[in-house]
Amino acid sequence: MNPDEPTPENNPSQKPQEPATSLGRLQDGSSRCVRENPVWSVLGALAAGVVVGWMLPHRHPTWRERYVDEPMGRMRGWIGGAADAAADHLHNAQEGAQELAGHAVAAAKRGLQKLRCW
Repeated sequence: MNPDEPTPENNPSQKPQEPATSLGRLQDGSSRCVRENPVWSVLGALAAGVVVGWMLPHRHPTWRERYVDEPMGRMRGWIGGAADAAADHLHNAQEGAQELAGHAVAAAKRGLQKLRCW
């Protein structure tokens, strides 16, 4: 190395790049790239998000969720289904009872009319 050759240390016109300047260039370059290729930028960000999501630890259910909340939810569904079926049967029974009562009243009226005519 020749001591007369200009280097960044002894030549003030050739300063080494400062980190802020290189960071600014990187930011300008990435902004230009995103503006020129918006679809690929979005797809790349989506892919990066999927990879990060897969790398994160998955949450396992707690003891309460597994042995209390989930069985109670299933029972609630079963009981709700049984209650709906019972309500349907009760509604049908009510309609049948009303119809039967109507027939009984009509028969009683006919019977009373026969007694009067006699």
